[in-house]
Amino acid sequence: MAGLRKILKLYGRMKVGDVMWFWDYVADEPVTESEMPEGSERWKASEKAKWLAVKKQIDASRQRNAEGF
Repeated sequence: MAGLRKILKLYGRMKVGDVMWFWDYVADEPVTESEMPEGSERWKASEKAKWLAVKKQIDASRQRNAEGF
């Protein structure tokens, strides 16, 4: 399961056999599609958390570049 966790955290989702797995960025754990169907409130919260983390990384990178590093 450790390998699946790493892949899901990096890519967000992956189909294994007949089961689609998603990374829940709020709970920081893998979940099946039945636990977090696309469009559900849980899925929306996870997507928001994912993109807020991306924005935070971009802002930190811009700040480092502005400081001349």
